[in-house]
Order: sequence, then C-alpha cells, then structure tokens
Amino acid sequence: MVSGPSDQGNGQGNDPHAPLDALGKRIDAMENRPSVVAPKVKARSAEDSSAFGRAFKLSTEFVAAVAIGGGMGYLGDRVFGSGPVLFLVFFVLGVGAGFLNVWRAAQLINARAAELAKEASADQGLDFTCDDDDGDDDGRPKGRAGRP
Repeated sequence: MVSGPSDQGNGQGNDPHAPLDALGKRIDAMENRPSVVAPKVKARSAEDSSAFGRAFKLSTEFVAAVAIGGGMGYLGDRVFGSGPVLFLVFFVLGVGAGFLNVWRAAQLINARAAELAKEASADQGLDFTCDDDDGDDDGRPKGRAGRP
C-alpha cells in the first residue's frame, strides 16, 4: 500500500484542511498570548514629532510673515499712491516678525530639549553637573595646563 502525504503518521487522517486548522490554532494562540510591555515612553505631541516637521513649520511661518508684510505694504502703496515706501517699510516689518517668530520657536524647542534631557537623566539616576571642587564648575581641576 502506498502512503499519501496525509497518512504519514501525523495523526490527522484524510482531512485536507488539517494543516490549515493547525495553523489557525497557532495564530490564535499567538494573538491571545500576553504581549511584552514596552518601557514607559512619553507621548509626543504632533508639534514635536520630527525635526523636519518643525523646520517646515518655522520656514512656513517665516515666509508667511514676509508675504503678509509685503502684501500689506503693496496694498498701502496702491491705495495711497506713495510709491514703494510702504512696501519697503512693511516688507522689513514682515522680515522682522518672521525672525522674531523663528527665534521664539527656537527658544521653546531648546527649553523643551533641556527639560527632556533633565527628565531622562533623573529617570536614569544620572547627574550631569560638574563639580571639580574648586568652585568654578568648568570641569577641570586646579592647576591644569591652559588655565590661569
């Protein structure tokens, strides 16, 4: 007697769907097992999701401030017939407003980064202060070369 693939001692008889049923049971077992708990990670806000996103946001705000300032100056010149005077004034004001927005956003990003670094070091028990026992916190002990 010739034995077929279903009769080779797997105990499943002649059921052609037995391998699929076994695979389905294995998949169900994998789906129902407890998952590995990931370490606690703070959720990021949409604003803080990536450096590229922040750069795009800052550049868009800068361009918008310059365009609005220039547009207001152009319209003012058209209404009052004052030549390019209002355009130049409002264009410069728009550039100033754009730089101010970028500077404020950079300060905010730096403050957040410092806060996150401080929290991360506190979570790990690290202390990044540098005390070299001479009172100036420069990280170098007294008498090192290149120091007065």
